[in-house]
Amino acid sequence: MNIPTRSKSVNLSAEYTLEKWQKIGDSVGFFMQIDFSTDCKMLYPSESIKGSYNADNNIDTKSNNSCFNEDDILNTKPEKTNTVIRTCPKPRFIYTSYPLEGQTPRSVFICTPHIMFSIDGTTSLMEKIKPFLLKNSTQKVTVTRVTSVLLDMYELGSIYKNLNEDNSYAKSSAIFQFCDKFFMKHKHYFDKNNSSFKAKKYIEKAYENEVYFLKSIGKGNENNINKEGVLDFVKKVENKIEIYKQKLIDIRDIHEQTKNLTQGFVNYDIQNVRGRSDKDKLGLIQLMMRDCFNQLGRLPEGCEYAVMGLGSLASGMMTPWSDFEFCILINKDKEEYKKYFCNFTKLLNIKIVNLGETPLRVLGIKELNDFTVADHKSKNADWCWDSLTKPVFSIDGSQWHACKSPLGRKGYFNKKDYELIRTPERMKDFFLDSENCQKLNKNYWFGSDGFLVQSLKSVSLIAGDTSLFEEHLCNIKAIDQGLTRNQALSVMNHDLDKFGLKLGQKNDGSFNIKQDIYRVIERIVNNLAHYFSITCDEGKKSMPLWDVVESMESKGILSQRLANVMIEAINIADKIRTTNYHKLYKQEENMVIKKESAEYDSLSIFFSSMIRIHKSLTETANTNPEEIIESLNEMKLDQLSDYECGLVHIRLGDREEALKYFKTLLDQNTVLSHLLSA
Repeated sequence: MNIPTRSKSVNLSAEYTLEKWQKIGDSVGFFMQIDFSTDCKMLYPSESIKGSYNADNNIDTKSNNSCFNEDDILNTKPEKTNTVIRTCPKPRFIYTSYPLEGQTPRSVFICTPHIMFSIDGTTSLMEKIKPFLLKNSTQKVTVTRVTSVLLDMYELGSIYKNLNEDNSYAKSSAIFQFCDKFFMKHKHYFDKNNSSFKAKKYIEKAYENEVYFLKSIGKGNENNINKEGVLDFVKKVENKIEIYKQKLIDIRDIHEQTKNLTQGFVNYDIQNVRGRSDKDKLGLIQLMMRDCFNQLGRLPEGCEYAVMGLGSLASGMMTPWSDFEFCILINKDKEEYKKYFCNFTKLLNIKIVNLGETPLRVLGIKELNDFTVADHKSKNADWCWDSLTKPVFSIDGSQWHACKSPLGRKGYFNKKDYELIRTPERMKDFFLDSENCQKLNKNYWFGSDGFLVQSLKSVSLIAGDTSLFEEHLCNIKAIDQGLTRNQALSVMNHDLDKFGLKLGQKNDGSFNIKQDIYRVIERIVNNLAHYFSITCDEGKKSMPLWDVVESMESKGILSQRLANVMIEAINIADKIRTTNYHKLYKQEENMVIKKESAEYDSLSIFFSSMIRIHKSLTETANTNPEEIIESLNEMKLDQLSDYECGLVHIRLGDREEALKYFKTLLDQNTVLSHLLSA
C-alpha cells in the first residue's frame, strides 16, 4: 500500500483507560480508527506506549519500530474475549486501506496480530452515510456524498474480511458486491473527478474472500496468499462464477417450458456430488456443493452426511429468483463433523453471494441491518436499504423467523439459538411436545418457531447418504399422531385466518404474490400433508406439491375432482409467480392485476377454488380426520353461489362486477351495501 508523504508527524498521546478498551471489545468487528487531528495513547495491561507517525511510514516507540503494508491488514486474525482485550507486546500502526491511491487517508488503524478495533466503531462509521442509504432517501447526489459512501462501505467490507467469525467473509463479499454496483451507478461522477477508482477492484475484493476464508481454516495454499497467487485464485473464482451464472441463465430461459424448475437446481437422480461428478448432469446447487467439497478436501474419518432442501426447493416450487433454504444431517454428533459442515456452509454462502444477487439486508450485517436486537430497537438497527442489488437467487434471510440454514440462528434477542447440522436423532428435538420438552429440559420449538418445525417435515434430498434421509422421514412418521395433527391444525388455523377472503378488506387489484397467492395453496397442501402424515414414498428423494396432492388422492383423502382443482391452483400460482419474476428479473412480490389481462382470468379461477377450500377447512378445522375428509370431498366444485362470486370479484378489486352478484343481497344486508359503496 502506498503511504502518502506528510510534512509533520502525528503525536498519539491522549489518555484511554483499560476499562474503555474493554467496553469497546464487547462490540463485534471493531477497528481502532484515529483521525489525524486526534491524540491517543494505548494503555496495555503491562505498559503504555506512545508513538508518532512520520513521512517514512515508521512508528517510533520504546518497544517497536515497524512499517506495514496491506497484506498485514488482510492476514491479521482478530480476537476478543468477554472481559479483556488481548494484545501483543509489539503493536502495529497501519493506515486505512482506501480505494483512492495517492490521496491522504482520513484516518489510521491501530492493529495487533491478535485484535483490530476502533474507538468510534463501525456503527459511527455508518452514521455518516446513513441518510444516503435509507429506503426512499431524498439525499441529493453529489461527488462528495457518493465518494463518502463508497469509501466507507469499502472500509466496512475490509473490516468484515478481517473479522473471521460467523459468516463474515460472505458479508464482506456482499458489501464489496454492493460497492461495485454503487460505483457503476455513479461511475460518471468518479470518471469526471478522480480516475483512480477502478471498476474491477470491488469485484476482485469480493472474490478474494474465498482464498482468505480457506486460509483461515487451514485449507489455503500458501502460494495463493502472495499477491500473484491471490490474482490467480481470483481469476479461477471468476471463471467458476461465470459457469454458475450460465447455469442460472439456462434455468431462467426454460421457465415457461416446465412446471418444476427445481430440476435445474437439483438432479435428484444424482446423490454423490463429491469428487469428479459430471458437472453437466449436476443441478446448480449440486455443482456449487461439489466445488465446496473439492476445496475443503476429504470428509473427517467415518463422517456420513445428507444435505436436505427445505421450503420452496422441497415443495418443487423453487424459482431462479428464490432464496435457498437447507439443513444437513450427520451420522454422529461429533464436533469435527459439525465444524466441517459449518465451513462447508460458509464457503457455499460466499459462492452464492458472489453471484451478485444477494441484497445486503439478507446477510443481517450488524452495522446496516441488525435483526438480533429487541423489536423496539429494530427501527434504528434495521435501516439500510440496498436498492442496487435485485433480490434474485440468494441464501436465506437473517430475520429471526428465517435463518433456515445449517448455521441456524445465534444471538437474537429473546430467541433460542439453534443450528441445523444435526444427527437424525437430535433433529427429533424440534418435534418434541411441550410435556417431553419440560421433562428433558429442552426448548419447545413448536411453541417458539412453529414454521421452522413444519418446514423440517417437508424435505428433499439434495446430496449425500440416502439412509440418513430415510431415517429422518421415519422419525417424522413416528411422531405421535395426535401431536402431529394438533400442530398441523394450529398452523392451518393461523393460515386460514390470515388468508381468509374478508369482505371488508380493501382490495384494489394489487397483490403480494408470495403472501396472497403462492403461500395460500402451498400452506394448505403442506398442512394437509402434515395432518395426514404424508411424506416421501420409499426410494424417492423429493415430494413436490403436485405429488403430495396425488398421494392424498390415492389414499382417499381427496377426490379426483378436488385433486385436479388443487393441482390447477398450484399451476396458476406457480406460473403467475415465475412469470412476474422473469418479467422484472428479480423477486418482486407486488403486482397489480388489470381486468383485461390474462392473469385476471387465471386469478379468478384460483380464488374461486380457494374460497371453497377455505370455507370447507374453516368449518372442519377443529374436528377429526374423517370429518375433514368428508367435508373436502362433499365440497361443491361446479358452481359458486352469487355471494361467493361477489367475494372473488371483491378480492380482484372489481367492485362493479361484485355489485352485480350482490344485488339480491343489498336489501337484506345494509352493512354489505355500506361496504360496497365505501
